[in-house]
Amino acid sequence: MPKAKRSDNWGFPRWGSYESSRETQQVKICDRHGCDEAGNCPAPKSPNSPERWYFCQTHAAEYNRGWDYFEGLDKEERKKREADEQRDANAYQEAAHYSWMGSGDGSRSRDEMTALEIFDLTPDVEFDTVK
Repeated sequence: MPKAKRSDNWGFPRWGSYESSRETQQVKICDRHGCDEAGNCPAPKSPNSPERWYFCQTHAAEYNRGWDYFEGLDKEERKKREADEQRDANAYQEAAHYSWMGSGDGSRSRDEMTALEIFDLTPDVEFDTVK
């Protein structure tokens, strides 16, 4: 069994060679023509593609404003993909019973229902009566 060595790099904080390398770091330049900023924001070149553009924050925001997920699809493929996306997104929708706030017909917001409860008024009270 090898003998444990005592290190001069013990305790807190560790004084070792943390980030002591002096090598140059590669900086990716923005992929927008004529821009010399650092390209830190990856953006997809096309839907479901692993290829990425690398933009600076300004050009990434501009690219995102103009992004159309369904670009290049025909009408029926667009509808099919939109229906699939909607179906998948509905699985994460909050259950309706979490938004219910006691009795009422659902026309009042949660804040209105709380205010009516504070004033000991029924949920179906008319607005003029509340005034």
